[in-house]
Amino acid sequence: MQFCPNPECSFLLRFGTPSEFADSRATCSDCGSDLVSGVAPEPAKLDPPGERDAWTTIASFRDVPSAYIARARLDAEDVPTNVADEHKVGVAWLYSQAIGGVKLQVLESDVRRARAILEAPQPGEEADSVSYGACPSCGGINVSPATYPKRVGIFSLLLGFPLPFKRKQLSCASCGSTFPADRATAA
Repeated sequence: MQFCPNPECSFLLRFGTPSEFADSRATCSDCGSDLVSGVAPEPAKLDPPGERDAWTTIASFRDVPSAYIARARLDAEDVPTNVADEHKVGVAWLYSQAIGGVKLQVLESDVRRARAILEAPQPGEEADSVSYGACPSCGGINVSPATYPKRVGIFSLLLGFPLPFKRKQLSCASCGSTFPADRATAA
């Protein structure tokens, strides 16, 4: 049996015990360090309260995949992470909101750095706002896609027939006019 002697190994930091490997392995799969033959030492006794960082929840997600995407971003920056309640939500996803979702946790000492990493925009992310141009009637920029009135949608659901898609119509919230998308002017 072999074990990883690296005190900075992510496995050791995450679980409090060195990772053990079969004799056929040469390096640790978590940190890449050379393995040492023998039995791994016993885990150190827990440090007194306040001496060791505790896990702090920095984000909560509705589903497991979203939590793992954020975890991957933090792992890429070598921030130790823990995902809590992933199995509860995975088995009984309807209870996700009741238990507070899937929690992404980091050590207290890494909270600021982890939040900065998660809040930083990633390459390829779309902008939060979409510009549809300006209203040709009033020049206002508060323009959005036109929708059916709620009464029409409810009536459609009750009768069981689908609504046809509107041709690319835009609506101005400033003056209330509706116009084809190709008539919008550049904002």
